[in-house]
Amino acid sequence: MMTTLWIVAAVILWTLCSIEVSSTQSSVSFQVFPNISACHDKSGTENALIPLLPTSTFEECLDLAANRSCYSVCWSKQAKTDNCHCHVTPIWMPLPNTSVDSAVLDWPCTSPKDCSYNGICDTTSSSSSSTPKCHCHAGWGGVRCGALQFLPVHKDTPGFRQVNATTRHNISTWGASILWDHQTQQWHGWVSEIVNECGINAWNVNSQIVHITSHYSPSGPFQRQDIFATPFAHEPSVTRGPRGEWVMLYSAYNNLTRHITHHHEGYNASTWQRVACTNCSQGASLSPVGSKGCPFQRGQPTRLNHLYIQMMAIASHPNGPWRHVEIPKLTMPWDWNTAMTIRPNSEEAIALIRGGMVWHAHQYDDPHSWHPLNGRADPDDDHQPSPHWPIPVEDPYIWYDDTNGVYHALAHCFDPFFGVHAYAADDKHHHNHSSLKVLNWTVTGVAYDNVVHFTDGTQYAFGRRERPFLIWGKMGQLVALSNGVAYGTPNPFAVGHDMTFTLVAPIVQQQQQAITSSHQLKRTTRVLATV
Repeated sequence: MMTTLWIVAAVILWTLCSIEVSSTQSSVSFQVFPNISACHDKSGTENALIPLLPTSTFEECLDLAANRSCYSVCWSKQAKTDNCHCHVTPIWMPLPNTSVDSAVLDWPCTSPKDCSYNGICDTTSSSSSSTPKCHCHAGWGGVRCGALQFLPVHKDTPGFRQVNATTRHNISTWGASILWDHQTQQWHGWVSEIVNECGINAWNVNSQIVHITSHYSPSGPFQRQDIFATPFAHEPSVTRGPRGEWVMLYSAYNNLTRHITHHHEGYNASTWQRVACTNCSQGASLSPVGSKGCPFQRGQPTRLNHLYIQMMAIASHPNGPWRHVEIPKLTMPWDWNTAMTIRPNSEEAIALIRGGMVWHAHQYDDPHSWHPLNGRADPDDDHQPSPHWPIPVEDPYIWYDDTNGVYHALAHCFDPFFGVHAYAADDKHHHNHSSLKVLNWTVTGVAYDNVVHFTDGTQYAFGRRERPFLIWGKMGQLVALSNGVAYGTPNPFAVGHDMTFTLVAPIVQQQQQAITSSHQLKRTTRVLATV
């Protein structure tokens, strides 16, 4: 049933709204979503949902919302009382519900913040009757520019879809950082590869990191070059440093970590074989959790207690050699999904980890300078973690917009099971603070779902679409999104159904139109006068 709900939810291209509502406006537009509930406790903000007066029709409910500081509104078709609710936070997290209709309030914008810092607010229209609207940057759309806009994927070049050269069986991979290199004139990527023909359920023992390249496009075709890190190694996240160096964060517990970290722990070839998953075929794990053939897949049983050592690797060339160091404060008995961005012309870095917590370093390559960004005066106060995002997330990707002085992020959300976008203003930029104390994130809502459209007119709802990485073009423009995807038929977590590959979906450029799902629920727009 849960998988069915994911697939039903995924066929909708969501529009989201993020604005400070002004009661001085004379009118407001609504985008209406039938059979969708957006008024639930998914925003993580207390008292975000307020009841309005009971109404007989959805139109009456919309009239009430137009006169309140609402970002979205929902109307229950079956309830006679308490049937009209208003959401007072900007987050837009729609879920399928045939007994509820919802709407987004399209209030006039006043600043780039109202456009999620992914667009500009056009307030210069010469017509007095014109309403200021957001004009989204290339690749972004929705009412408030928080939703990625995609082009169809070509089935011949869907990303990194690897097969065994002899058996032609699928080899599962799980997301890749892909970057353009002017020196080699190639796209370079680093991907988590699941060995022994296993699926993603065996990731926390069977994952290794491999280096891939493409001369053609970030969608491939790719050539597998070499093994960057042997099992266990997972979750590579790569960015460029201030001198053009290549900087990777990843989790590991292998022969390298035995020799260079202060823990002196890690698998060698013999100890890894004792815990590795072996009963696999065609990229799928065939044994139940905890069985003899796959004793430790998906972290079970609990006697598998290896550390997830947080590693950083730095190289002047994508082919290496690499210098590897540990960030000791982020080494834990679990993985953090750590991703970072380095500020332009600076050594200062911000990292996001699981839950949306923020870590900071004044000198990114000094592993001992990393600390949680928790608002404390003492940068070495590591006992108080940084604030979480208001919703449960993992697999963050972070970048910095130096035009607006804003950090942006994508992350995988657990409910709904899609990707979300968020932003946080940089106090050093906006308030001339000498140092960054804390980042307060605004989650705008769903940025992409799990439905992928192909150039032959078909579409597919993947059971899982996680590990987001934005891919930037040769001139720094946004060109694609990389994800780890699971076929997921009928259940992506079930034994024998955890086959995955690394999908690359092209993102629309200027003067291009985004794809539209043939199963997209009909939206209607209406304008109401406000008092």
